[in-house]
Amino acid sequence: MRYHSGDQIREACRRLMITNGQMTMTDLAYHTNMPLRTLERQFTERVGVSPKLFARFKRFHQALALMNYPKPATWTDIALTCGYYDQAHFIKEFKTFSNQSPTTYCPSEFLLYNQMVLYRNFISF
Repeated sequence: MRYHSGDQIREACRRLMITNGQMTMTDLAYHTNMPLRTLERQFTERVGVSPKLFARFKRFHQALALMNYPKPATWTDIALTCGYYDQAHFIKEFKTFSNQSPTTYCPSEFLLYNQMVLYRNFISF
């Protein structure tokens, strides 16, 4: 029995994009009508990263966007809005993806900002 198709993986990406990565992998598997392991395997093969890592990228992307508003929110507000457990979790994740702390982040000097925030739709299917 075939459990997956390109449309299901495309739908998984779409759901992660519209929820800004704030969806459990169990819920994602349910909504795409795929077993979790199959979803993880097929998503990784087709997209190049696991759905969990893709969700983390998307949450980080949302945080970058919020940090670049003319009047940025507090770190705690950004963390909670983006689905991090707390400010410490947000800071740790920020350091993982950017190799710097949020307080030292400067969008005009940071290539990742140009790649992820200015080109908001960083994935196309």
